[in-house]
Amino acid sequence: MDQPSAPKDPREPYQGPERRSEPRMRGRFSLKVKLIGIISAIIFCALSLMTILATGFFRRDSAARVQENNINLVELIGAKTESEMRALSGLAALFIASNTSDAGKFFRDHGEIIFVGTAPIQGGGIGLPRGNVNTRYLETNSIAMEEIERLHVQSLAIFLPSAKGAVVAENISPGFPKPILGIGLPSGQGSVLIVYVDADVFLKSFTTSESESRVTQAFMVNAKGEIVAHPDVKLVMARASMASLPIIRTLLDGKVKLGQTRYIDSDGVAWLGSYRKIDFGNLGIVSTAEESRVFEAVNAIQYRNLIILVIVVALSILIVFYYSRTITVPVIALVEATKQIERGNFKLKVKGTSRDEIGHLAHSFGHMVRGLEEREKIKDAFGRFVNKEIAERAMRGELHLGGERKICAIFFSDLRGFTAMSEKMRPEQVVEYLNSYFSMMVKCVNETEGIVDKFIGDAIMAHWGAIKELENDTQSAIDAALRMRSALLEFNSIGAGKDLPAKFGCGINTGPVVAGQIGSEDRLDFTVIGDAVNLASRIEALNKPFGTDILIGFDSYIQSGGVYRVEEMSPVTVKGKSEPLRIYAVLGREDDPSSPKTVEELRILIGAEYDEEKAAHAGEEVKYKIEGEPA
Repeated sequence: MDQPSAPKDPREPYQGPERRSEPRMRGRFSLKVKLIGIISAIIFCALSLMTILATGFFRRDSAARVQENNINLVELIGAKTESEMRALSGLAALFIASNTSDAGKFFRDHGEIIFVGTAPIQGGGIGLPRGNVNTRYLETNSIAMEEIERLHVQSLAIFLPSAKGAVVAENISPGFPKPILGIGLPSGQGSVLIVYVDADVFLKSFTTSESESRVTQAFMVNAKGEIVAHPDVKLVMARASMASLPIIRTLLDGKVKLGQTRYIDSDGVAWLGSYRKIDFGNLGIVSTAEESRVFEAVNAIQYRNLIILVIVVALSILIVFYYSRTITVPVIALVEATKQIERGNFKLKVKGTSRDEIGHLAHSFGHMVRGLEEREKIKDAFGRFVNKEIAERAMRGELHLGGERKICAIFFSDLRGFTAMSEKMRPEQVVEYLNSYFSMMVKCVNETEGIVDKFIGDAIMAHWGAIKELENDTQSAIDAALRMRSALLEFNSIGAGKDLPAKFGCGINTGPVVAGQIGSEDRLDFTVIGDAVNLASRIEALNKPFGTDILIGFDSYIQSGGVYRVEEMSPVTVKGKSEPLRIYAVLGREDDPSSPKTVEELRILIGAEYDEEKAAHAGEEVKYKIEGEPA
């Protein structure tokens, strides 16, 4: 493989390897021709869609016909039931008004009537009804007279609205041997007309509708949603409540006398229903059809059409299989290669297996992979010499000569006595020792999102806030220094540090700097410069005379937010500053119970020695003067 040529201008971002010219491959069949086979599958999909739509229209028409039948059924049953109830009530009223003693003839002509009588209105209620009983009906059905007496007692509350002028038509079957309907009418003479009617005369309308239609079921309910008439006699005898059905709630709550709806019951079964209110007794007629039964024929047709469709599509798949492989196999290979690239694996060989557009894409993809591989190698190598984020920006051409003013936290650290220590080691040991030490220290900077600016011998310069601003750059710098302290103590307990324990000093200062690319057109270095940087270096040097390992300036102390346990040291006058410098020793975080409580504890922890008199007379090389103890 030819090596890519580097950019002629070093300031120009690297664009990857130059693409080699490839001979244009002309295939026998173009991608357009291959897609004709796919279009045939689309045609079959269109046919299936047409089948589904046709089935949908058939389903909608079937539902409309069923709802129309339901409407007609409830209107027919409602009209018939209301007419029969009014006729029976009129006959009973006429019988009571005629004061005839020939009750036998009346009951022979109207055998469905079981009892006709009146109940006196007494205060706010009614008394026990008195009247004529159809004894022939009782004998035929083996019903004792006591059953009628008991029926009088338990039905008083049911007929109470008739005392206030309302017409009552209720199912009073519970406890009675036969399904029975009770009708209460205001008579206008201080009493209520009571009629008991064999409910079979009404149930015929509902059972007939059930026998005529296998899917439709009609029933009648009262104003409470309780069964008055139903094809299932057991429900009538129990006066079962249907109030929980959505269609019953719509019937009872709505003001529309005639309507239809689709609903789902508590078992999740869908129904199509219609209802009609009748004026007599405030009753309602409901006709329902289970949706699955309504659509049985539709579903059967749809099932047969789907079987035919599956067979046709299967044959089509066999036909287009050869063509689809020439498209899908290369595309799948490219997708897998893309996933490998996302994982960072550039050791791929992507070759075109066809001579159409897909083949061209595979060849171009292979060239792109080789370019990305070389770019990744350059970025990886570049990232070992500078910060990775700086390397990313440099690769994108976002770093230029010049800088900008920013507020940063600057950090300096230095190994104590390393010069004397290195005299006792071979050069290889020195490099190995420093590499181990720097690896731990740089990890602490990276974990707090700082930037290692440079290594100066055994010293480290880092900063926070030059590339990106954190929530609190100063706190991040101090956290990095505390992590370094812990890492150094661990370093001294194992490996090279066990034989030659290391001690270091850290200085942190916060202030304005100029951050940017410093250097020339041929050699650039991203760094920060300014008085705040120089002051951070001076603060680091003060760790030795004070017997500490982490010192921060006054500005850093203000920015630290009070989350650290610090102790103010004696003011110091440094070279180039007219005012004494206020510095603070960082003992640890306030929320860390294991951190030292005093500077003396800190010196014991890090093994530092402090001789104030000796430090104050250290000689001309000492660029500080201790002014006195802090106030």
